[in-house]
Order: sequence, then C-alpha cells, then structure tokens
Amino acid sequence: MTSKLLIEFGFEELPASYVTVAEAYFAEVFKDLFSKERLGEADIKVYGTPRRIACIANGFLAKQSDRSFEVTGPKVDVAYNDVGELTKAALGFLKGRGARPEDAYKKSTKKGEVLAAEVTEVGQTAEQILKKHLPSIASKCPWPKTMRWDESGFRAARPLRWLCVLLDDQPVDITIGAVTSSGVTYGHRFHNNRPIEVTTESYVEDLKTNRVAVEAQTRMSMIQSQAASRCPDDHRLQDDIALLEEVANLIEWPHLVVGQFDEKYLKLPERLLLCEMNQHQRYFGIYDSSGALAPYFAAVSGSVVSDDAALAEGFGHVAIARFEDARFYFESDQKAGVAQLKKKSNQMIFHRDLGTIDDKLNRLVGFIKRYGIDYLGDEMLATQLVETIPWLKFDLSSGVVGEFPELQGYIGRQYITMDVSNTRIPMPALIESHHLPAGRETPLPESLAGRFISLLDKMDSFCGFASIGKLPKGSSDPFGLRRLATSIIRLARQLGDELPKNEPGFGYVNLELLIGQIYAQYEIDDRKLAEQCLRFLRERIPSVLGESGTLTEFIQAAQDSSHEKGARFSVAIQAKNVRALEDVYQEDPTTFAEAAGLFKRIGNIIRKSNMEGASLQDESCLSSLKEEAELHLNKQVEAFHHETDFSNSKETIFAAVRLRDAINAFFDSVMVMDDNEALRLARLTLLNRILMPLENFADFSKLQDLAKRVEKL
Repeated sequence: MTSKLLIEFGFEELPASYVTVAEAYFAEVFKDLFSKERLGEADIKVYGTPRRIACIANGFLAKQSDRSFEVTGPKVDVAYNDVGELTKAALGFLKGRGARPEDAYKKSTKKGEVLAAEVTEVGQTAEQILKKHLPSIASKCPWPKTMRWDESGFRAARPLRWLCVLLDDQPVDITIGAVTSSGVTYGHRFHNNRPIEVTTESYVEDLKTNRVAVEAQTRMSMIQSQAASRCPDDHRLQDDIALLEEVANLIEWPHLVVGQFDEKYLKLPERLLLCEMNQHQRYFGIYDSSGALAPYFAAVSGSVVSDDAALAEGFGHVAIARFEDARFYFESDQKAGVAQLKKKSNQMIFHRDLGTIDDKLNRLVGFIKRYGIDYLGDEMLATQLVETIPWLKFDLSSGVVGEFPELQGYIGRQYITMDVSNTRIPMPALIESHHLPAGRETPLPESLAGRFISLLDKMDSFCGFASIGKLPKGSSDPFGLRRLATSIIRLARQLGDELPKNEPGFGYVNLELLIGQIYAQYEIDDRKLAEQCLRFLRERIPSVLGESGTLTEFIQAAQDSSHEKGARFSVAIQAKNVRALEDVYQEDPTTFAEAAGLFKRIGNIIRKSNMEGASLQDESCLSSLKEEAELHLNKQVEAFHHETDFSNSKETIFAAVRLRDAINAFFDSVMVMDDNEALRLARLTLLNRILMPLENFADFSKLQDLAKRVEKL
C-alpha cells in the first residue's frame, strides 16, 4: 500500500536566494529520508515562494516492512555465571535489544565466543517516522543566516507562521518550534489571506485560485506572458534568466507593469542603466526592434492593483532617482578625465603589505618586459601590452565604480572610448576583459591577450597574498583565493593549448615555472612558499577538469604523471591526457581496466627490483630472452616503439592497451625475478620499455579501483 504526503512550511517573506536553497535542501532530504527509512522511492516535488516551502510526495510505502537481524553482545564468560545462567549484564543487553532470554545463543567470532540473539524489528508507520524526523529536518535547513524567533529555540531564516502536514490527506499532529501543524494553508497575503483546506492532489490549483502560484516556472511564465502583451509594439523584455528567477522568487502572484523614463538617460552607458534597474530595483530593461535599450522599464508587483498607470508612475519615480545618482557620478568622472582618474587610482592601496595599485601594475609590466616574448612569441604584442597595462585599473578611483563595483573594467573601457583628451592605448578591451573570469560560471576573456593578462593579474594577486600568509586554511577565505585559484586553473588550461611552444615550459603554462617568475617580480626567492602555492593550485585542478563528469581516477593519474619538456605542471597537458584516458576507456572499459592493472603491476615489479632508470635502458640485454611468451611480447613491444607516435597521448595509451594479451601471456609463462641475473635484467628491461612511454601521460597506479568501477557497470 502506498501513501501520499503534503508538507508546507509557512514563513514570513524569505529572501529570493533562500527560497532556492530551501527547495534544493528539502528535495534531497526527503528523498534520503524515504530511502533510509525503508519506505521505498517516492515521486517528490518541492515548491517554493517567499511565504512557503512545500513538499508533495507520492508512491512511498505506508509502513516499513518488519526485519530480522542478529545482534551480538558481551563475551560468554561475562554473559553466563558459573551455573550457566544469564547474568544481569546479559539480561540487560537482551532487554535493550528487544530480545527474550530464550532467544539467546552463543556465537564464535574473531573476538571469541559471545552472546548473540536474533531480533525482529517491527516496521514503523510513515506517520511515526514523520513525527520523529520532521522537526530535525526543518531545523537543519542550510539557510545562509538564521535566528531564534521564539522561546522554543527553533532557528530559521524567518519566523515560521504555520505548518500544514497531510498524510493521505489526513492531518498529522507535529510541533516545530512554537507552531503545531494543521490541515490548512493560507492564500495570498493581501488578496486571500485566509485558511484554505487542501488535499495533496488539489494543493497547486487551490492556491492558484487564491492567487498563489507555488511553481516558480509558472511565475516566470506569467511574467514573460504579461511582458509580451504589455510592452510597446516591436519591443521586448530584457533577456536575463537570473533576474527573472530572482524576481519570480520575490513574489507569489506576479503583476507586471511597464513604465517610461526620459530619453536623456539613454546617454549614460547601457550597463550603468541596467545595473540601476536590475540590481538596485529588480526592474527589467526593455529593448526596441533594433536591439537598442529603449526608454521603458518593466517592474513586477506582488499584488494585482486597480490602477496600473499609478503603479508604473510610482515605480518610475524610484527609477528616475536612481538614474540621477548614476548621472551625477558619471558626469563627475567625465569632468575629472581619465588622466586624473589614473593618477588617483595609482595611489590607491592594493594591500598594505603588497603596495599600491601602481606597484601591482609595475610588476605586470616587468613580467611582460622579461618574459612576454617567450610566452607570446610576438614582440609587437608584448609592446602593446606594456603600453596598455598601466591603464588596467584606472577606473577604480571613479565615482561610478565606487557606487557600482560590478562595473569595474566595463566603465573604464567606456571612459577611454569617450575621453575628450583623446587618450589612446593600444588594447582598451583589456581594461574590461582582464577581470574575467569572475567565477566558475563566467566566460574567459575573448582574446588571447586578454586571457594572458588576466592570468598574470590573478597570479600576481594570488602569489602576493600567499607571500603574506593569507592562503585560506579553513572555511574562511576573505580574499577569495579559492575562487581566484579556480580562475587561474581555467585560464592556464586554455592558454596552454594556444600559446606558441617556442620555449620549453612557457607555452604549456607550467605553473611551477610561472610561480617562480611572478615571485621574481616581488623579489622573493622562497622555495617552500612556491611549493605551497603550487600545491594549493594543483588542489583546484580536479574540480576544474571534473566539471564535465570526468572520472576522478583519470584526473589523479594525469596529475601525477612525469611529463617532459617543461610540461610537468601544465593544466593543458593534464587535460589533454585526461581526455586521452577517457577516449581509450570508452572504447572498451573492461579491456582498459585490465590493461591499467597490468601497467600498475609492471610499475610495482620495476620499483621493487631497485633497478629503475638507466640500468634498464640498455636494450642489448634483450637477446637473453628465450621463452616463447617473452619473445612474442618483445616483438609486440618493438612494433609498439616503431609504429607509435609517443608525443600523442591517446595513440600511445591505445597502442599500449593492445599489448594486454601478450603481457598476460608473459606473466602466465615466466618469472620476472629469475635467479639468472641476465634473464632477470632482460625481462625487467622489456617491461620497462612498455611503461616508459606511458609514464609521460599517466600514473597507472592511480587507476587501481577502475576494475571495480567497471564491474558495477
């Protein structure tokens, strides 16, 4: 027999981002609850609005099945007295486990003979399980911030006002904090704020009748539909899914109105206007048919009003006040001029222990002068970067960036373009693009120069903060160095694929080499510090390379390989080798897993022989091979060396995997560590010829659990 469940937590208005957190949490926690409590799988849907978080589950069991299992207790010499009767310790153990004395028996274990009993546990009902777990589930919701709202001590993001719990459409009596559950919910705060009796099936529609759209997708569709009908002809709503999702989680019943503002404000940079509308007021911009920002905005109210014009006018007054603020800062910056802004920003402190902004930019210029041509292979490009870098941060001192930090870079590029003093720099786009990526989801700069300067800027900051002991050790990360390190890895991966390979290590973006070059600009020579930075960066590599679902074993194997040509710590090379491992694995997982185990075995044999390195390079000893299996393998290995391009990781790994059968036959037929020294050396040399080309691409000892993974497929 299956059951259905409706749980609704009614809150004071939750912040939009908190709604998303709660939806994800309750979806996961109820799925885990049904699984762990043996109630089977349920069809779970979670809904969130600012005033309520609701969960509807269907198809789970109404009651756990009974189960029997064995329990073990004290040793026999403690459980029984001299006359063979159960002691108080034994009786207490049995009573605590719900077993009777006649159920007890002796059992032999690794720890000796102990008292044991077979216990039958009667399954609990879904109602009993809910009453047991729901208060704890509610209290553990990972809200960004919580408070105690009553004397009960219950903590939540906002006060809990009501609780509706229906199991098979019957109310369940549960108390959370100071609120006891009932079988009713409430409608829209202003339109229908009254108790409403609902059922599991009718919940969504009943609330919609009372002007509450509990599904976020429904609220977003309503906003888009209203915008399509209310925007001026041939105009469209700003396409911003993040803003749409946020606004949808600010209201329960959207009502969109369109307002208008004076065209004079369109003289301001577009993103400045959108920043005022989107981030400060949660308004949407409106675009005309040519794709230009129009003098209109769309605002969403949480209530339906009788006079849309009056509502739009009120929203407009707020928008105009914000636009006037933006215009003031913008015009003040224009009067100051870019030269004055640059002079002022250069004097700003980057960090008290790391100098000024001017010091930071001078370090970047010094790096380009010393290493730019080696990395870029283009003297003219390096010269242009030297001329552009001093302008990268000049907008930090602007009024607009002071008020809107998120416009840093963008507004600087706009000011250079609009500058009446005709200031000219070779690559103004870098002023904006060098700030990218700003996080894991944001794109990289579009140009190679932009990506390279962004990498240097972030490496300078990262290494600088590391040098003054600011690398995060716990959850706290006030300077955002983990995010910065992730951006560095993303940039290094991309640049390692596209920079010219004129100099060993440079074009591959060798992190170890780059850290040393950055510290040379700081005039710091500290090997331990450099190793600490490298270790921190390398810890971020798996998260970046694993974003597409790559097996962690492949990432670890590629990370710990012994790359040549200065590419030991190149993220790009590691990414290429991870792809090679994946491609070969996908063609035949079973064969690859078995071959990986053989390569690991070969490595172990060679390592334990204490004959690694040059002692196994002399191939003349292979003439000592005599057995048919080893002669066959030698022939196969010879072809492997002559027919394989060892600079191509996929080709090399694929060719080595094809040696699997010959290697198996070799191990089945011969003893590698033979008493005959010449024969032992020949066999080790043969195995080493298989392993050497592979070691540049992967450490196969890291793939030891791959066979188990394949077995589960």
